[in-house]
Amino acid sequence: MALPAYPVYDSYGPTLLRTIGSFWYHYFRDRDRLELLFRGDGHLQGQAYIDFLEAVASVSRFDVPVFHEEEWFLLIIKDSDRNRVTNVYNQPGLNYDEGAAYDEPQTDEILFPLPIGTSVFKELTDIPFNIYNRVLYPSKTWTRGTDFDIDYERKVLRFYSDPFESTYVARRDVYDDDGNLVDEEIGLWVYRGQFDLEHVWAHFGFAVNLQLDSSQFYKDIVNALWDGHVFGANIESFGQVVSASIGMPLVLEPVETVEVIRNEGDRLLVITDKHVYEFSPNATATVAVGDTVRAGEMLVDSIKVVDISGGDADYDEFQGLSFGEDFLSGGYFGELTFENMDVDIEYLGADRDGRVVITFRIQGFPGDVDLFFEQMHQAGKDAGETLAELLDLRENPVGQPLPEHLPAQLNPLEFVLTNTMRNHLVLVKIKTSAIKTDSPGLGVLNYLRDIIPPHTSFLVFVEVAPTTETVDLAQSGSDEQPGIAETVDRFGGALVAVDSVYPIDEAMEDVATYGDGVLRVYRVSEVCK
Repeated sequence: MALPAYPVYDSYGPTLLRTIGSFWYHYFRDRDRLELLFRGDGHLQGQAYIDFLEAVASVSRFDVPVFHEEEWFLLIIKDSDRNRVTNVYNQPGLNYDEGAAYDEPQTDEILFPLPIGTSVFKELTDIPFNIYNRVLYPSKTWTRGTDFDIDYERKVLRFYSDPFESTYVARRDVYDDDGNLVDEEIGLWVYRGQFDLEHVWAHFGFAVNLQLDSSQFYKDIVNALWDGHVFGANIESFGQVVSASIGMPLVLEPVETVEVIRNEGDRLLVITDKHVYEFSPNATATVAVGDTVRAGEMLVDSIKVVDISGGDADYDEFQGLSFGEDFLSGGYFGELTFENMDVDIEYLGADRDGRVVITFRIQGFPGDVDLFFEQMHQAGKDAGETLAELLDLRENPVGQPLPEHLPAQLNPLEFVLTNTMRNHLVLVKIKTSAIKTDSPGLGVLNYLRDIIPPHTSFLVFVEVAPTTETVDLAQSGSDEQPGIAETVDRFGGALVAVDSVYPIDEAMEDVATYGDGVLRVYRVSEVCK
């Protein structure tokens, strides 16, 4: 986010005062008030200019702003809304062993819900900078990250000190229809607040029939889908959709140089000479300091897109592929899995027509595996060359190959990709641990169907990695660092459990009893059909 520059229209007061005449500037008694009036009018003109720039930028799908910006916004907070916020699942900072519970108000912080908005301003989504008690000559400032913060998940404004206790804020009492005092509210001025007017959806998202919460990732996805429709399907557009769906930015400028790579615990930063790229802390950088990167390149290993049609396709990270009914012809009960490893070729001899039959190991139901090789062998006979004849290593083969004429091993995955999927398959591998919490999510990948050309398939591998934590057994541990502590105690052995059981005719009430019973067993010799 660009740092704000001092608004030039804040100096319009004296300028406009000189413009209307020397009398108003030199002799008018209330010149200071008039100057403040013109200064405020300058801010109104400045906001109109910002709105004009947004309208111009919205003509281009590359420049359309994600959020509308209000230079000054009056934020009205009611005292009755204090802590009118309920706990949610996976909320950080809550200890449920100390009384916290779901769907109950949290009162250990000063929380106010973000305003829902009006038909004009919609929803206040962000306050990137400061809050002031007034626009001109403010005497009280709340700084983002120091005096207040925003919980985006719960849409909560969190203050670190009670704003109602400040004597510098404008306040007023709220009365009901009967004249009874029922509430108190204060007015704070938000500087450069961000509002969601759905610019991206209204101008370009509707054309690709994709509406998500407004964000830079949503804008990137819309642009990638537009590229796919306008320029035709290409691997770059596919990669942009996938990367934006998991919250992984790509290189922006034509040429950049990596200067810093730093993991800050809650995020991974890759800093170049042009931009700062933020990733999930679970991502691993694939670049090093000093590397030169270009527009569209990936900086971390969160995803990998492999186009099989390329001559040097690298699919070593894929352990295998499973093909189901969408890829196999009729007659199969389940999937067939082709492993990415060398397996032995099994020589089965000649069939009734004297053609050599060979197989190799693939995973699946035995009947499905047999059917696959039967169909492949028959298709080879119909085409004039069987699999064994195609794998014959002799330069001038005569007759059917013998075992020594064939390679000892082959890679099933390489075999199927090279011979059947070479021109219409793209592999995508995604690490779920590296997906950012504020990303649109993998559901966006369904929209790839709109730009994928006919007879082309995408196989998406979702790598689910468990959450791990390292415990140093040499340390006793602390509140921040896990560890282990050994203690010595005495084990006296297990206690012997004794239970008395009495005959049912001699027992008293509320004691365990036993009695005689009759069990009859019948054998059914006929089965009804």
